Amino acid sequence: MTDVVKIYLKKDISSINTFLKTNTNSFSPLVKEITQHILLSGGKRVRPLLTLLCARIQGKTKDSIPLACSLEMIHAASLLHDDILDDSNMRRKNPTAHTIFGNNATILAGDALLARASRIAAEYNNAYIVKLFASAVEDTASGAIDEMYHTGDAELTEKEYYEIIIGKTAKLFEFSCRMGACCENAPIEIEDALGNFGLNIGIAFQLVDDSLDYASSSEDTGKPIGGDLREGKMTLPLILYLQTREKSERKAIKKAFTEKNLSAQMQEEIIYNITHADFTQTTRNTAKQYIEKATQNLNSIADCKEKEILLQIAQYVIARIN
Repeated sequence: MTDVVKIYLKKDISSINTFLKTNTNSFSPLVKEITQHILLSGGKRVRPLLTLLCARIQGKTKDSIPLACSLEMIHAASLLHDDILDDSNMRRKNPTAHTIFGNNATILAGDALLARASRIAAEYNNAYIVKLFASAVEDTASGAIDEMYHTGDAELTEKEYYEIIIGKTAKLFEFSCRMGACCENAPIEIEDALGNFGLNIGIAFQLVDDSLDYASSSEDTGKPIGGDLREGKMTLPLILYLQTREKSERKAIKKAFTEKNLSAQMQEEIIYNITHADFTQTTRNTAKQYIEKATQNLNSIADCKEKEILLQIAQYVIARIN
């Protein structure tokens, strides 16, 4: 993103951070500590920024900061739960919440965060916003469950993979944009255009994430390289890699993967082959196609500063290294 855009967004990011801290200060001490551990540990704030920008395209007449932050709370709650499911030890270069506070407290703190986010959305007294909010929570949870169900599933197809990432990641991007639009009573065609923009950059965002899991260092991402492989997740780089292997080798890898019996040597070989055969770059190239779709989704939106920033955010998604 250009320096001008960064300066424009800096104030919003500060407002988002302030709201998240102030709003969670009212939790009981342990819930406050857990929720602030995840909410204030960094993060790109892409989802709440999308909400704010999509609201302003129609003209900023309402305070959309609380609504935007409710989407970030959904995201944070999902991370608290996901880290337990994945048994992850690091997130954003920090110890994960459950390794500090325990599984039970972390799960309940995530639930409290979802409840608080629901209350914030309800305070807009707009039934449609509440409906969109509920759909965002439902789709995110369903996507996470689908991913968990398919853990170790070496026969996962590309179609099934996309269904998972749309649910667990892209839908929250879509609803971040839709809720911003309907906050300012945008016509349905504008809401749909912005919602489709969010959906496509959400797919691209997850594709880049899945590429970085193999191609980026743990110093950049704050997570160990090859974590998806070790956790039994079939992501696009691995799916593409397996398609190129001889039948006997593919069968052996799939058997070990399904039985969660991948040796350390086999893991390192797979990671090495995926990165050196450019399956990570192929995944990024696929992400670029979704960014192009996202850009086209904004064709019906009148030119304005917020539209230009949305386009730059789309380019940031594809260029990021962590």
